[in-house]
Amino acid sequence: MLARSADWQDSVTLLQHQPHNTFDHRLGTTLAACDTDSQALAVLVDIITEDPPSTHEYVVAARMFSHFTGTTL
Repeated sequence: MLARSADWQDSVTLLQHQPHNTFDHRLGTTLAACDTDSQALAVLVDIITEDPPSTHEYVVAARMFSHFTGTTL
């Protein structure tokens, strides 16, 4: 699956290197801790469906979803 591609891993690592008190860092840490692609997908889908498209959280989750699936929202 694309979620374990180099592009995905690089994106998760970039998120993890953001300041510790940010959404980006927390999301990167959460995604890195997922044992399966379905867990990572569930995290992203929850954010995308719960946050308005105008929020930073939605934008970051949508970008990661694009890396995950190879498509865009």
